[in-house]
Amino acid sequence: MTVVKPLADDFSLKGVLRRPCLLTLAAVCGVVLWLNLRGIGYGLPAQERLRVTLGGEAEMVRMLPAIRSALRRNIAERSEAFDKTRPENFTELARLSPYFDQVRSNNPDEFFIFKNLSYMAKNRTPVPSMFNYGPFYYYQVGGALFIGKLLGLADTSHSAEYYLLHPEKMAPFYLAGRALSAVLLTLTVGVVFLIGHRLGGLPAAAFSSLLLGFLPLVNLAGKAVKPEASLLFFSALTLLFAVPVLKRVRWSDYLWSGIFIGLAAAVKYPGVFNCSYLVMFHLIRRCADWKKRPAEARRYLVKDDGKLIAAGVISAVAFFAVNFAVLLNFSGFFADLSGMASVPRPGNVLINLLDSFLCYFEDGFRYTLGIPAAAAITCAMLYHLFRPSRLWLGCLPGMLLFLYLASIAPRTSDAYCLPALIPLCLIAGDWLFSLKNRKLGTVLAVLIILGTFSYCWAYSEVTVHRNIRLVAAEWINEHLPAGSTICTLRYPVFYRVPMVSPRKYKLVDQFVQGNDIIESADYYVQTSYQWEPAAFLDRLKSGEDRPPAPGFKRIKEFEIVPKAFFGLLPLTRDHRLNHYFENIMPKIIIFKAERKQP
Repeated sequence: MTVVKPLADDFSLKGVLRRPCLLTLAAVCGVVLWLNLRGIGYGLPAQERLRVTLGGEAEMVRMLPAIRSALRRNIAERSEAFDKTRPENFTELARLSPYFDQVRSNNPDEFFIFKNLSYMAKNRTPVPSMFNYGPFYYYQVGGALFIGKLLGLADTSHSAEYYLLHPEKMAPFYLAGRALSAVLLTLTVGVVFLIGHRLGGLPAAAFSSLLLGFLPLVNLAGKAVKPEASLLFFSALTLLFAVPVLKRVRWSDYLWSGIFIGLAAAVKYPGVFNCSYLVMFHLIRRCADWKKRPAEARRYLVKDDGKLIAAGVISAVAFFAVNFAVLLNFSGFFADLSGMASVPRPGNVLINLLDSFLCYFEDGFRYTLGIPAAAAITCAMLYHLFRPSRLWLGCLPGMLLFLYLASIAPRTSDAYCLPALIPLCLIAGDWLFSLKNRKLGTVLAVLIILGTFSYCWAYSEVTVHRNIRLVAAEWINEHLPAGSTICTLRYPVFYRVPMVSPRKYKLVDQFVQGNDIIESADYYVQTSYQWEPAAFLDRLKSGEDRPPAPGFKRIKEFEIVPKAFFGLLPLTRDHRLNHYFENIMPKIIIFKAERKQP
């Protein structure tokens, strides 16, 4: 095998403006944007949900006095920050959640973002109520909503009560935010195309960008109001300007890299890990230069190191320039940041890191990336392990940092590794088009892209089906007797479990009322969204698909099973995946207590 040299010694973009390159770039971005927009309306608030889950608008009207009282006390404004060791904090939320839930989507983080934006609009302040994400991201979503308002799509002139009675009027807000994600991820794919062109020309550019755009995990991130799309965009821009540092010394490369590092961190704080790319590329070039010099001329610090320092300074300036709200309420920012950092996964750090790698590799191979993409990335990593390239060496620390971040969170947090997928796709393209047999490389590239597309298409098909939670809720209403006690792990909201009326059924949950409440339940509703994430070895032994307690028998299951390779491979699972997948394809199981009579 031989490594193909880049088109230009300084990783320039010469040739990118030629017609074949521009047409290919347009085709790649067009296909990816279409995929990102397909099924973008899945799981949005609607009158159908209000009818199925509560019986219609009349039930909401009946509860309006209690809802008004709760809204005046802002019980849900910072509910995400409530002390979860004190279940009594959630008693009223549990009682009212079936009603508040009508304006939520399938993704809980989406409504959290809108709560912050509503707080900022109501109080006329650029400071959000919580700093779980960088304020810069809230401003981006706010801009998307403003455009939606100018176009007459999103109507912000109504009270909260109006949207509770007309949940379908909330849908345009979600669509505006999701459209932002779809566009940002499409632009990310375009930037990866440019990086691939710098590294290996048009074939590598087309392969790496399509591979990233077709990854199911990336595609589903483009259908949600979440900061990952924006984080990926600024991470890609960081790499675009950092890669030439491997070979050349220009102020523009360092300064633009520094700016985009700051903007990535301003969207989502782990984006600061992108600084490792610029630091490593600088050190790799400096090390090569140092070895070439005579011993008497070698210096550990040279003038060019000042550019790296300047990049660090400008990244901090960029962060605070777009996140000036942090300075306006630094105590709140520090408290929220400390709170997020104070709940790491228990256990040995190295064992957790290994366990996370095994879990995420299995999920990537079988579900979130797909066999073709996971195999290509694995082969590329193994190849570069024995024949390391400068790109691989420079990206490895950053990729490990994102994996480490995921390892200190629950075992369903592989979305934290999303930024690492950009260099992984580039490294896969670099490896594939360095094969000595060019025809073999081309054939493999086509097969990998088609296979990865089949996985993306399988999950995309799920998003154009009817919401499986509504199907399950209808079945419960038709088959479970009124007055039955239905238990869930946590208090019911639509993204966790299929919602049913608290007037028709007695709804109880283990979180607020304790585990003993199961004994009084007639039925138990379990979803894969709420399965407790198991360690890798526990997955192999028994999975997570288990009855809630002895004496319960499963009577019904609901699941839409995606089929990869265009219908040939059912993607069944017995453990929980990350929230992007659980939002569109939860496995819902209805258990009946055998000791009870209907």
